Parts: sequence; C-alpha cells; structure tokens
Amino acid sequence: MSESEIKRIAELLIKYSREELTLAEEKQLQEWKEANPGSFEKLFSDQVFLELGEEDDSRKRIAATIRERIAQSSQEDTIKSSSRRRILIARTWWVAALVLIIGSVIGVVSIVGHKVNSGSAINSHGKSQNDIFPGKNKAILTLAGGSIIVLDSVQNGTLVKEAGISIEKRSDGKLAYSSSHEKPLAIQFNTLTIPRGGQYFLELSDGSKIWLNAASSLRYPVSFIGNERKVQLTGEAFFEIAKATDRQGTLPFIVDVLTSTDGKSAAKITVLGTHFNVNAYDDETAIRTTLLEGRVKISMQRIAGGNSSEQGESVTLSPGQQALVRETNPASNVAQGIKVINDADTGEVVSWKNGVTSFVNEDIKSIMRKISRWYDVDVVYEGNIPERSFMGGIPRNSNLSEVLKVLELSNIHFTVEGRRITVKP
Repeated sequence: MSESEIKRIAELLIKYSREELTLAEEKQLQEWKEANPGSFEKLFSDQVFLELGEEDDSRKRIAATIRERIAQSSQEDTIKSSSRRRILIARTWWVAALVLIIGSVIGVVSIVGHKVNSGSAINSHGKSQNDIFPGKNKAILTLAGGSIIVLDSVQNGTLVKEAGISIEKRSDGKLAYSSSHEKPLAIQFNTLTIPRGGQYFLELSDGSKIWLNAASSLRYPVSFIGNERKVQLTGEAFFEIAKATDRQGTLPFIVDVLTSTDGKSAAKITVLGTHFNVNAYDDETAIRTTLLEGRVKISMQRIAGGNSSEQGESVTLSPGQQALVRETNPASNVAQGIKVINDADTGEVVSWKNGVTSFVNEDIKSIMRKISRWYDVDVVYEGNIPERSFMGGIPRNSNLSEVLKVLELSNIHFTVEGRRITVKP
C-alpha cells in the first residue's frame, strides 16, 4: 500500500470507531478488509513487525499495551454487555490497534481511547506525584456595571435581574438569560470569561446556545436591540443560533472574532440560523470556522485608524465546509487570505464539546497547546522532538498522567513539575 492509501485507511478506521462513516466510506473500508483477509487477526503477532520492517522496541511496547487494553475492554463488555458505550470502547481498541500497525510505517501514531491507571503524573524519575485533574465547568461573569461573579463558587438559581432579563445559573455548568418581555431602555453588555482549565454553556436571551471552550471569552448584549444580533469572541466556541425576525425580516447574528492580545477584530461571521464552530486562539495559525448546519459568511477584517472594517474578500460556507482565515500580516494588519476545506472532519472539530480531545494528523506541539488550555499547564520543549503525526482522541475527563502516558508510547517523554510540562525526546 502507498503512504496515501495507508493514511486514508487510518482515517476511515478512526471514523469507524466514532460511528461516523458514510455509506460510501463504509463500502470502501469493507472492500479493503476483504482485500486484506486476516489483518485483524494477525496484527497482534510480533511477526507483523518483521513483515513491515518495524521490529523496534517502542512499537512492540505499543502492540503489547494495545493487546492488554483490548483484553481488558472485552472483560468489561462481558460484565456490562448492555452498555453500548462499553461495546464501542472495545471496538475502538481493535481499530486503534490496526491504525497503529499500519501507521507505524509512516510515523502516524493512533491514541484512540487509551486508559491507564490514574492518580499519578510522570516525572523524570518515573515516580508518582500529585496528579493534575482535567478541566471542569468554571467561568467568570462580568455584568454591565462591572460587578464580577465567579460562577463555580455560587449556588444554582437566579443570580441577578437587569435590563428586563433574568440571569440564572443552572446545573451542569449552564448560564441562561430569559426575558421578562420588558423592553430595555438601552443596550447593556455582559462578558463570560472561561479560564484555562474551564468550559461553560451559555443560553442567550434570544434562545441561541453557545458552548465555550477553555481560555475563551464572549461579550454579548443582555438583550438584543436593533436590526442585528452581535457578539464578540476570543478563543473557541460552538454556536447553535436561534432564528429571530422583526418587521424587516430575519435578524442576522454576527460573531466578531477578536484577537485576545489587542482586542482588534480579525474576522466577522454573519449567520442567519445555523450550527458552527469557531476556533480563534491566538497561538494557532488560522481562525477556523467549521459549518455543520445552515449557512455562514466569513469576512476578513483589516485595521484602519484603530478601527476594524470589512476587507473585500469573503466566502459563504455550506455544511461540511471549513474556512481558514490565515494569520494577520503584522506589517499590513491584513489577513493573508481565506482557504476553504470542502470535506472537513466535523466530528473531530466539535469533539471537545462532546467530551473528547481529538487529533487528526496533528503534531505534538498542536496537541500540547490543547493540553495546556484544558489542564491549565505551561509547556516547554527540550532537545530535538521526534516528528510524529497523531490520530485519535482521549476523553477530556482523563487525568493529565493518563494523557501523557499515552503520548509516551510514541517515544516522546515528559517531565511534570508543578503545572509545568517539559517535553523531551
């Protein structure tokens, strides 16, 4: 098989494990399995490494770990056969094993669903120390008058009423705005700030729903007034926008994507009613807008005299497409261009909202940026880190030690001191 064929099969196996295959993809995978009889049966034999020319200790260790995990998953499924989630875990591990074997030829490492004993992190001596727990539902609400409410330290219930709107903290990390049908005299803004190691769900007064990821913020009106609905985002969020109308027709919903460093607008997303994800972290190379349902228009922004104005280039996305607004050129304050990906992996993009940190052909630095935000840790690098492409995912409720032990299967090592991770070859 060629390298491109191996990568394609690996991608199909990952989608199979997440039950996201289309009929055409399912047929393609089935044809591959029929053309390669016995692959699932023989991949646990050490002989497979000889056939692939890959008889190194690290990959033998990977295979041994996977064999152990599959056996454990099978025992769990026997005990809890009624649980569909348990069955899926077992199937995922068969998939992960095969991806690891075929991917080892080209340096692709799959880390789907690995589970190790929790309770200890990795240090330079290989001994356990206090572990770092995953992120949780936490956020800071800044009201129009400047008052601050730390949401994870207050009881559920109504927090405040302002501008004819009741603000309520609900269970499971939810903040909801509901109207009393009193027309507000003037527009007022709140800001929801999610620190590193946090996430939160927000329901706006118009019924729109927003999931905010770690190290993100959203500034929004308490109640929408006028002929548009506009919010300002830094970081990452998933939007489900409710339709709203007035006498002139449908009210557009606009997401102004800001840079967190200077607060200037880098892109504008205009929505009529849709589901989409925006990833706009400053330490990423592009603003990524991925559309799942409906239509959105992406416009680049340029800075002129300290104010943002719309740049000429814009694109309108259809479901399944992703727009990449490349990083701004510091010399001209103009974004370098918009690239559209027609067949985006929407399951991977929104996996964070569904409790999984997913990776598709990502290097270790990309993964560590996600880890830094979710576990509230700093990351530094020492030495020449091996080039590896990772595919798969890890549950977001895993402790940090579990995640690092999985990544160490790829011959990359970690030292944890406090909330600082050092990555080493």
